[in-house]
Amino acid sequence: MKKRSLLITLVVFAVVTAAGVALAQGGVYAPLFEKAEKVTTTTLEKPSGDEGVDEKPPAQEPAEEKAEEPAEKPAEEPAEQPKDESAEEPKDQPAEEPKDEPAEEPEADVTPPELFITTPEDGARFAEKALKFRGETEPGARVFAGKYEADVNEAGEWAIVLMLAPGKNHVTFVAKDEAGNKSDASVTVYYDAPEGEFTANQKYGSCSDPIPWEKFYGTGTPGSWIEAVSEYGSGETKVKDDGTWYLKVTFPEAPYGKTFPVTVKDAFGHKKVFEFTSYSSGEVEFTINQKYGTNTMPWEKFYGTATPGTHIVAVSDYGSADLKAADDGKYYLKVHFTEPPVDTPFTIVVETSEGYRGEFAFTYHPEPVEFTINQYFGSGSELWEKFYGTANPGTTIVAVSDYGSADLTVGSEGTYYLKVHFTEPPADTPFTIVVETSEGYRGEFTYTYHPVK
Repeated sequence: MKKRSLLITLVVFAVVTAAGVALAQGGVYAPLFEKAEKVTTTTLEKPSGDEGVDEKPPAQEPAEEKAEEPAEKPAEEPAEQPKDESAEEPKDQPAEEPKDEPAEEPEADVTPPELFITTPEDGARFAEKALKFRGETEPGARVFAGKYEADVNEAGEWAIVLMLAPGKNHVTFVAKDEAGNKSDASVTVYYDAPEGEFTANQKYGSCSDPIPWEKFYGTGTPGSWIEAVSEYGSGETKVKDDGTWYLKVTFPEAPYGKTFPVTVKDAFGHKKVFEFTSYSSGEVEFTINQKYGTNTMPWEKFYGTATPGTHIVAVSDYGSADLKAADDGKYYLKVHFTEPPVDTPFTIVVETSEGYRGEFAFTYHPEPVEFTINQYFGSGSELWEKFYGTANPGTTIVAVSDYGSADLTVGSEGTYYLKVHFTEPPADTPFTIVVETSEGYRGEFTYTYHPVK
């Protein structure tokens, strides 16, 4: 019986011992099902003695689960967010300076300046030719009457004197501000000039040129306007200071054989009516004529007729020229040559925009030119001297001195102009200049330099 009791006692002791060991191990390691997916490492204090064997430490909250908990949101956003000191830059780094806000550009001035004419009144009549105009504008603006500028004071008051033409004068003023904006104002005045006798005359009465035209002439008030008006063409001119006038009028649209009236009138209401008849066919036969062929001067002339506006060109190795035929169908073309050969014919080709092409020969045969030489100063405060005169084209002329020299070749016109510059010539002491030519001339001249003291 005692042996059985002892055996039972040993078994119970063994079970209790095993259970204590199991509980001790359970207090150090958390159960597997309580581990978070992401574990935060934590150092645990080692239990001393029997403490912590029977008590289980609280399970650790995973760090990620705490982060997922929403923070409480205030009902209203504060006017100023609290400064996050943890986000501050290190104190040894300077804070970023605030950037200047760009200044707003002023709006462009697009308003035209005001412009007023205060005197004279519109429609006023005057007996004097000179008239002062006055007005007001924006301060700083400028005022013009055509190409003439008015005087403008700081208050914007302006004034200008203009000369009137006899009869009606319509004057327009323009104001311009610093931004380039413009405005204008006009006034009409009359100049009652002493009237001269009005006369008008017609020269022809008819014309057969490609573009028909007529001439009118007569007398009137100096400075006044004369106008010729018709259904097919008009024109105007101003009476000269001596009281005479001359006016040419073309009638480009006048039909062949049509007689029509032309009214000539002045600024004072005087008028005279003439009749004109056009016999123009509108086409002109092309003709060309050479004037010289041989000339003692280095140029040639071509002339003839062509349809108005025809382009005519003359070309050579030594010079060229061109023009357009005039409204009356006539032309006159002069061609100058540079250093052409002497007594040797060369070719000039004449062509037109209508297809004509012709070749002409020209010979330059200069007459002998008497050699002359003239000295310009002889003395003076200038550091140069001039020699001029005539000589055969191609002649070489040389001027030599101890203080400067010069030379040239005489051109085709047979005249020359030679300027000699001097370097440090003696003061108030004559020195010699020798002039020689390739044709044998030799002469000595003196020049005295008088410096300005």
